[in-house]
Amino acid sequence: MYLLQRFTLTVFFSLIALSCFSQNRTLEGIVTDENNKPLSDITVTAKGTDLSTKTDKNGYYLLQSVPDTILTLTFEYSGMQTVSSSIGIYDKIDVQMASEGSDFMTEVSLEYLLNMEVTTASKTAQKSSDAPGAISILSQDDIARYGGVTLKDLLERIPGLIGSTVYMTDRSMIASRGDQVPASSSHVLLLINGRPVRESLEGGIKSEMYETFPVGIIKRIEVVRGPGSVLYGSNAFSAVINVITKEVNETAVNISGLAGIPGNYGASADAMIKAGDIEFIIAGKYLKKQDWKTEWQYADPASSSGMTELEVTIPDEGKSLYMGLGYKKTSLMASYNEWENYYYIPDYAFIFPAHGNGNWKKGFVDIGQGLRVTRDWDMDFNVTYTRSTFKTQNWPNTNRDSYELVGE
Repeated sequence: MYLLQRFTLTVFFSLIALSCFSQNRTLEGIVTDENNKPLSDITVTAKGTDLSTKTDKNGYYLLQSVPDTILTLTFEYSGMQTVSSSIGIYDKIDVQMASEGSDFMTEVSLEYLLNMEVTTASKTAQKSSDAPGAISILSQDDIARYGGVTLKDLLERIPGLIGSTVYMTDRSMIASRGDQVPASSSHVLLLINGRPVRESLEGGIKSEMYETFPVGIIKRIEVVRGPGSVLYGSNAFSAVINVITKEVNETAVNISGLAGIPGNYGASADAMIKAGDIEFIIAGKYLKKQDWKTEWQYADPASSSGMTELEVTIPDEGKSLYMGLGYKKTSLMASYNEWENYYYIPDYAFIFPAHGNGNWKKGFVDIGQGLRVTRDWDMDFNVTYTRSTFKTQNWPNTNRDSYELVGE
């Protein structure tokens, strides 16, 4: 009771303090377009007031004497989509604006969300409100705002999905609705542009895909929660994740790098080429996270304490390459993903050196051909090949090599 009373009084006095010391503040920021170029002469207004200013040639604005009761800023310019931005607790607010008619999302209405086009729920394009299933969409704008560096980072943002791990074969996993019964991601099917990426030996290892796929070329991610085996076959038990890559509308090259605390660094690059009906995209990524030095304990009957403690160093390093080629209704996709991490088998560690580095590799190739039979009847033919390998440094000296060839 005492703790509850103290908490209530603290909140009460805090509210009094806020109301007594309400004051004005200064807001500033940078306004850019879809390509991160500064925009000048943008009108910035404190919503509900006459306070306004304009951005300079560097896209910079400064708005002074803004009452802290004001919750929203609006950004307006002829020919551009109007943007509303919540102020919150921040004094620096950067925004991006898009030209009218652009599909770059700055402000999304409920009507727009209900009418977003999706393809995963029924293998045909339809409005999200008509999709026969519980579907979530991670847009390109969401991906940019989240700042995730791996596919797993992005998927953990989607309601109903959670990241998990096991001790050996599938160290990086995504589970849907708490369904993490098997020791792998075998209850979740991963698609790249609608084509399945499987591992046939254990049924669902996708660690290297979640940790290394180049997120810079992702246009959106569609997730259908619930069974999807009628449409997609094996693995689509509790969810289907469809990673849809960007369309090639122009010739462009992007290169980026990242660095953090010592030992964390990476780089990614992508290029798009548009020449008539030929569309080509290629992307690569390398990511190295700091080695994690930690202590690992396992049961050991021969030890006086019953436990043995080891100092281990856990690596986290991955690289990937993706390529897409299209000509009219013919398409070719290919990807290569490799990841290195650590594995443990605690039950046998007192007998064998059952721990060490693990290496995951996956190659994926799909050839597709579209055919329009009539105005209302389209057909797609695909041949998909997936090869997965998994090797361990020490016991049990695993050297798996599985592959699958599917024609549909």
